[in-house]
Amino acid sequence: DLAAVQSLARAQPGKVDTGAFVFSVTLQGRYRFSNAEVRHAVRGIFREKHGLREGRGSRLLRFHLQITGHRALLVLRLGEGNKGSRAVAYCLCRLLAMQSDARVLWARRDSDELSAIDELFRPRLLLGLLPEQRLGAKIQNGVVAIRGQLPLKAGLIDYVLGFVAGDPISELAELARILRFGGVAIMQVEHFDRYIGLMEEMDFPFVVLAVLGLQEQGRKYRLLILERLGEIDPELLQVGWDV
Repeated sequence: DLAAVQSLARAQPGKVDTGAFVFSVTLQGRYRFSNAEVRHAVRGIFREKHGLREGRGSRLLRFHLQITGHRALLVLRLGEGNKGSRAVAYCLCRLLAMQSDARVLWARRDSDELSAIDELFRPRLLLGLLPEQRLGAKIQNGVVAIRGQLPLKAGLIDYVLGFVAGDPISELAELARILRFGGVAIMQVEHFDRYIGLMEEMDFPFVVLAVLGLQEQGRKYRLLILERLGEIDPELLQVGWDV
């Protein structure tokens, strides 16, 4: 019964065509049926049983079916929908619990994320470092530069969104230098074990708050959320006692 679904869609801001739909499916695992076969079968049910017609755009019923093992979850996506880069930027910033009026360093690959962060979170300062000559991003309160061409003051940055590429030791050292005490970074890492091993071996001043899995363009990554710790001054007298 899709009556409740259609009623919910009508309650959204703006006009939604509740007689039209788009449908997508994700299969996680190995099955005797294909993605195309599932799409064909479910579209037929929507058309023949519920009288819906297939459409295009975002102002209609947007269904997504996710099948994992013996479980299936049918989701109705409400609202206009986001581009992939906008959705990624939003999720990464929410994982960081990013506060407004912050100083943010972005050093990833899709420059469209920069505009989304600028619009959605309004940081006081947004610095974008790109790996090559792709300076098409437009942001209001920040600077876009090529990696290695933007010197940063130590302890300047509140949040870092990074993609690990090149020399991880140099990147970790620079991350420790520019991130303020208590600042948080989210790093996308492909070679997770090596990265964690280097952090422990070199005794970088970070604590791992969370590790999340991520699959992008057929490759598996980990998202590491790191907090910058204050370094102990060896000249200070450390006093402790048991309670």
